[in-house]
Amino acid sequence: MITPASLLVGFALWSFGLGVLALIERLWGGRPRSRVERLGLGLALGLSIVPALWTAIVAVGGPLSNGAGRWLVIGLGLVGLPGLASLRRGGAPLPREPWRPTQIGLAAGCLFFLGFAQVYTSTLPMHLFDPVFHFAYKGKLVHEEGFGTESWMVIPPELEAHRSVGRPITHPNYPPGIPALHAAVATVGGHFDEDATRSLMGLYVLIGAAVLWSVLRPRGRSPALYGVLMLASLPLLYYSRLPYNYVSWSTDAGVAESQFVESLTVVPLELLRSAAGLLVWDDVGTPGWRMPDGWTLDGAGDLPLAVLLAAGAVLLLRRSPGSGLDSDRADSVLAGLCLGGAALVKNEGLALAAVTFAIFGAAIPWRRIVRSSADAAHTRPLVALVVSGFTCALLIAPWLAIRGQIPSIDEDYPRALAALAGLGEPPPGAGVTNNTPTDLAGALARLPVVLLGFATSLGHVLRWDLLWVVFGAAAGWWTIRRPLALMRHPMLPLLILVVATFAMYAVILLVTPWDLAHLYTTTIPGRLILHVAPLAIVVSMSLLWARGRERRGAAVQASSDNNTPEPSA
Repeated sequence: MITPASLLVGFALWSFGLGVLALIERLWGGRPRSRVERLGLGLALGLSIVPALWTAIVAVGGPLSNGAGRWLVIGLGLVGLPGLASLRRGGAPLPREPWRPTQIGLAAGCLFFLGFAQVYTSTLPMHLFDPVFHFAYKGKLVHEEGFGTESWMVIPPELEAHRSVGRPITHPNYPPGIPALHAAVATVGGHFDEDATRSLMGLYVLIGAAVLWSVLRPRGRSPALYGVLMLASLPLLYYSRLPYNYVSWSTDAGVAESQFVESLTVVPLELLRSAAGLLVWDDVGTPGWRMPDGWTLDGAGDLPLAVLLAAGAVLLLRRSPGSGLDSDRADSVLAGLCLGGAALVKNEGLALAAVTFAIFGAAIPWRRIVRSSADAAHTRPLVALVVSGFTCALLIAPWLAIRGQIPSIDEDYPRALAALAGLGEPPPGAGVTNNTPTDLAGALARLPVVLLGFATSLGHVLRWDLLWVVFGAAAGWWTIRRPLALMRHPMLPLLILVVATFAMYAVILLVTPWDLAHLYTTTIPGRLILHVAPLAIVVSMSLLWARGRERRGAAVQASSDNNTPEPSA
């Protein structure tokens, strides 16, 4: 529930973020930013830097007292107040475009859902397992005990006799981005209140909307409005489960069984079974009702990871060759801070930041750099990548230092993959929850189950609307009809990032120690897919709406192709 403490923390984060943005612009800026982009980046920076700062302070000096924490929050807000003046500056001038009735309706829908997200997070209590027992519980530890206590261990010695009961703390090495927000709100409020922190989760929807608007608005008002509406109205933000029929299915090898498939997915499953002949299932229960619920805005890290990753990737895209987007050196620093913030909200953020840097590193024109190393236009993407990587590493360094002292239970995916490649031993077991395959055959036997999980989630229109239908249609049309043009498209790095994320998560599910049947009841892989949903929206709208310069470039290319003389016999 919204409280004076959450209001103060939210305003301080936003004010501090705007102040950091103004400082970075003063040092390295130059391009005009719209007010919407400033609002979104201010929130993104505040929600990235302050949790990192809070983590570093608690790691060094222990939990903050209520008085010290209040003065810290107030000081951060006051330091950023000069950044509010930057909101008076407008962005780059855009072509005049009259408002059409359709656009007015889209704008009304965007405002409704953006406002509803704030009401939704501010009026309901936190209730799901991950937000309460993963993130809020760690927030309570940061607020009351700090790091390095026995509470962060898997099984403290005095509880060894109660091992069968379960872990006192789940996922102990999850990063403290969301827990630090809990600690900040609790410190200002004078007591721990997980529901008060929930009201801050709606701010991430605003960040995502600002990122989509800023990158899509140069293509026109319509694609920007469609993009914002697709994100703000995404059903998965508000619920993840609906009434369903329980069905079970398994591979012929009996590797995995599940009771996760909702009634709407039975028809696609039947089609897949007929085509592949790999799956069998039987009804094991009558239709049952369950209260709609949603992990996304309840205080978990999936939506924060998604929007901060999108912000960082879009800022890096601006610095890429051929993007056609206005950019300056400040974008490199801002991208690193956003990607660092993504790494601090969930474990997957660290891997996704690395994948993002790798993809944009591959897009650097290395051959041109070697030929003309003094050409700033060619070296700019390389410098941007180095600056972004350094900034990201600097932001997450305090957490990485602490993380090495906290058990990772049995989720050692690099070690599991190395074992499958014959480069080491499998991770040690961790009780009944360890289902890590011990050989390549066991991992590959999971492949139909993993692929089917992705297929059923992507096709679930009551979770995603038509997001993935539009993405698949747009990317598929370009791949089939204009593959060479797609390879030169400015949004290609983001498209590759979306596909690479799917591939990475599919591989992780092949070796996860968790039972797939249990994971699929927790809206996996849907929550993993959400991590790149904003990027998929950017790619979809960019493939469907070309900017003027892209249309002119295509016309010139077509004219050149038409005027090419036929080869002589």
